[in-house]
Amino acid sequence: EHQKHMFEWTKAEVEALNKQQTNHITFLDVGGAHFHTCTEILQRRGDHLLSVLSSNVFSQEAEKDTTYAFIDRDSKWFGCVLDYLRGEPVEIPVDDRRRNAIWREARYYNLPGLCRQARRYCKAHIVVIGGADE
Repeated sequence: EHQKHMFEWTKAEVEALNKQQTNHITFLDVGGAHFHTCTEILQRRGDHLLSVLSSNVFSQEAEKDTTYAFIDRDSKWFGCVLDYLRGEPVEIPVDDRRRNAIWREARYYNLPGLCRQARRYCKAHIVVIGGADE
């Protein structure tokens, strides 16, 4: 009888802990890849798209029958975004194409600090749009 009582007590404790942890996890579907992270991580580094998305200020469009919020972006670089939000070093590639891809993602999510990290090693480019009136 004592073992049964201890089992039921432990089971209830585990279920309560699991429910508590699940309430603080945000589930994201980034370009078809699923990411699970603590909501607190997404709230770091000021106001940006992910902090707003995880704040519940706006209702989220989630896939039917799941709790995943869909973000239509390339999932390949999303790990770098999460590393940045976690405060971990972000390994910025030397290759211009990949570095620019990280910069684009950082710009999309409105993470100026990550933008600066990605641009730190970029060569300056001048883009002229339009032309002289004739």
